[in-house]
Amino acid sequence: MRTIIECVPNVSEGRDAARIGEISDAVRAVAGVRLLDVSSDTSHNRSVLTLVGDAPGIRAAVLALFEAAVPRIDLRTHRGEHPRMGAVDVVPFIPIRGTTVEECVALSREVGAEVAGRFGIPVYLYEDSASAENRRNLAEIRKGQFEGFAAKMQDADGRPLLRNRDPRTVLSELAAVRNPLYALAPIHVASHDELFEIPHGTWARRMAGEKIEILPQTIRLTLGLNDVLLLRNKDDVPHIFGPTLIMPGQSFSLPFAQASTYTFQCTAHATGQLNVIVDPPPQSAWDRLRWRWRKLTNTLWHFAGLPYQHEHGGHG
Repeated sequence: MRTIIECVPNVSEGRDAARIGEISDAVRAVAGVRLLDVSSDTSHNRSVLTLVGDAPGIRAAVLALFEAAVPRIDLRTHRGEHPRMGAVDVVPFIPIRGTTVEECVALSREVGAEVAGRFGIPVYLYEDSASAENRRNLAEIRKGQFEGFAAKMQDADGRPLLRNRDPRTVLSELAAVRNPLYALAPIHVASHDELFEIPHGTWARRMAGEKIEILPQTIRLTLGLNDVLLLRNKDDVPHIFGPTLIMPGQSFSLPFAQASTYTFQCTAHATGQLNVIVDPPPQSAWDRLRWRWRKLTNTLWHFAGLPYQHEHGGHG
């Protein structure tokens, strides 16, 4: 069984799109890891990245994230509504498949030690990764925020894994967690696009009699979150979607403004048509939890190399 770990690092930058893009690109460049989502909040001045991969890939991606974020974020000038103590503020490791909480704990401690050693950053381990009971609660660790940590680190109970050598006092928290509460929080998305690609050779393979699943039978979108269907034609022949002819190498973007069910002619689909269900935006915390869970399970389905499910939620 392939090992899959989810990692949800929070960085203290939610306003500078170029800076967020550079940090995200550093993660995308790591082999064996897929960046599922980047959600930014300008009021909080914070971005949440969601990535999945195996242990070596996640380890490399987190180190690449620090490499990109640390020189770009200075907490001496950072302002935002969300409590924070680090440029890379929290880095939860969540076991998804083929691994355990204990293995994620070991990974978080290994990565924390490397972050402290390589970047000279004070690292705190919390939740299941904590070395002592008084280190488990994130809110307790974060008391005083960035501005109060110079004094806090002088106390034995407040000392991090490694004392700081960076004049900006950039701190970080790492943990292995079982049930991350972020899943109930309001959802902020960096892009409303739901991308599907028509691979090269699709038409030729189908004409040769091969039964291939290029697109799901039904795509599910959500207003206000992922309400733009983006089709990219990488095949060497044109494909029809609804009234549009998508030429090779071109993309077609279709935004939706109303919750409903739509049916389109689609030559890239084995049945010749594609259904799109557009749901209203989630209102309650539990609706947001279901939304995130469907997003994660569908993405992991494809990340594991399995064919499309009958209904694909993608980001929704």
